[in-house]
Amino acid sequence: MNSNPTIIYLKKHWRGELSLSIAFWLNFVLLNILLRISGKIYVNSRIIENPLILYRLFFISLPIYIFILYPWQLVGMWRCAKTYIKIRGKYFWARCVQIIIVLNIIRILLIFHFNMPIYKSCFDVAMDNDIKPNIKLEKGNTIIHLKGKLGYGTSNNVCKILKKNPEIRGIIIDSTGGKTYEGRRLAKLISHYNLNTYSFDVCYSAANTAFIAGKHRYLGAGAIMGFHKCHDIHFKKDSKYYLQEEDKVNSLVFKKQGIKEDFIKRMYASDELWYPTTKELFDARVINGIVNGDLEKIKNKFEIIDENEVLQFQPPAELLEY
Repeated sequence: MNSNPTIIYLKKHWRGELSLSIAFWLNFVLLNILLRISGKIYVNSRIIENPLILYRLFFISLPIYIFILYPWQLVGMWRCAKTYIKIRGKYFWARCVQIIIVLNIIRILLIFHFNMPIYKSCFDVAMDNDIKPNIKLEKGNTIIHLKGKLGYGTSNNVCKILKKNPEIRGIIIDSTGGKTYEGRRLAKLISHYNLNTYSFDVCYSAANTAFIAGKHRYLGAGAIMGFHKCHDIHFKKDSKYYLQEEDKVNSLVFKKQGIKEDFIKRMYASDELWYPTTKELFDARVINGIVNGDLEKIKNKFEIIDENEVLQFQPPAELLEY
């Protein structure tokens, strides 16, 4: 016979041998509150920053909760309610608990039904099936051209290319954004390898975090940069604090590069994309020059498209050098 107090307690709940108040308030209400709080603390503490690992842990823990812990809670409470009626002959509180059990089962089913696209998206991330951008080498393997969304795993692919091609001196980032974690990881790689950054199409959201890490930063004629605060497409209601922390971490990349504080504050002030003018980008030191977007004309350095246009914004002359 097992004499472990924990095992005995778990069995008593499962068999309905505990008091109804302990089964409900302690084993159900309090335990679920503690689990929810600990989950939020764990995520917001950034102990594990890599979302792939976080999502994998989520999909490991989810079946444990749904198929082991949750049935233990509900079945045990139901049996405790029946025991309560049998011993005391009273129905009110027992029926209240049983109604709560039924409502919770319905709630869980509805959550799964309405959030299935979210779970599928998270599962794709956990399995490393997230959408990734097209990445190719150009100009004699000296320039990386990244085009598309920054899905999870993007930085790993760029890292592999950089390790195999030590002659790379710059990266073109044409992206509408993507995962903020990937933007930061790309920024670390760009800084580590001392790369220049360029954009000839659009550079939005998380892509800007990577772009700003460039040794020198150049924008193609007609290219657009767009900034906004972090968004969470998965868990919008539960992620306000986490997103604020993400903005703080991302802002450190901009501050390290000497971007003006007023620009950084405005950058994270709106949910909608903010499109600063070329003058604002120059004045805030976000870009160091305007370049020709025709890749065929790139040789040892990018060609300034219009010297007068650049000079009217008065950027430091040395920043226009490659």
